[in-house]
Amino acid sequence: MRFDSNISIKINKSYLKDYDILTGKFEMKKNKMNCPFTMGKDVFMASAALGYLKNSSEKVKNPHELCKTTTFSIEDCAILKALFLKNNDMNFDKNYTDDNILKQAMGWAESGFKDLKIMTIGERSLTNLECIV
Repeated sequence: MRFDSNISIKINKSYLKDYDILTGKFEMKKNKMNCPFTMGKDVFMASAALGYLKNSSEKVKNPHELCKTTTFSIEDCAILKALFLKNNDMNFDKNYTDDNILKQAMGWAESGFKDLKIMTIGERSLTNLECIV
């Protein structure tokens, strides 16, 4: 059920600082509780979900490794595989590979992160509760 552990999840290098802000990477421990995400993988998953919901995917520009697929829980893997299948009319064909699933997820995340950034740290930022909802 898990992905091949040799695959890296890549995001746009220009998003690294924003990922750090959203996870509170540089915050003191008590202030970290105010951050909407606990780790970069969670920001990636939310971004991929937003990209999927918008039906929007973009090639990752200036790719930089965020994490290895070993960071994903079984639930994370199941979600990404289910979204890929739904997007491909539930076809378990030759395209249903870890590489293709993760490439699609990275494309959704590339597109979805722009909205996530606006909602969380942009001009129209929402409260933490609104972000979670």
